[in-house]
Amino acid sequence: MMRLELGGAVHASMVKFGFEEDPHVRNTLVHMYCCCCQDGSSGPVSAKKVFDESPVKDSVTWSAMIGGYARAGNSARAVTLFREMQVIVIKLNYELFIFFFFLLYMTAN
Repeated sequence: MMRLELGGAVHASMVKFGFEEDPHVRNTLVHMYCCCCQDGSSGPVSAKKVFDESPVKDSVTWSAMIGGYARAGNSARAVTLFREMQVIVIKLNYELFIFFFFLLYMTAN
């Protein structure tokens, strides 16, 4: 829980100093919140909120969120988000391709 609180403080600082609109900062925030996916934490919820509020979603943004769901063991949401990404025609990069096969493995077991 401590990591999530620290992450929230960093996020607040990013907003305070006007860095939140930077796509690299937003992608990092999504990744950071996804890394705080401990039992009962609000990390995935916070990550999805930052993801949803991102005005521009590139392959890194999608990778961070899909990977976060996959690492948290939420393969159904990861696959759903992957399909959403395909609908809006985001070009697959190597990392997304690996996540997708990881998800297939997770859902098969």
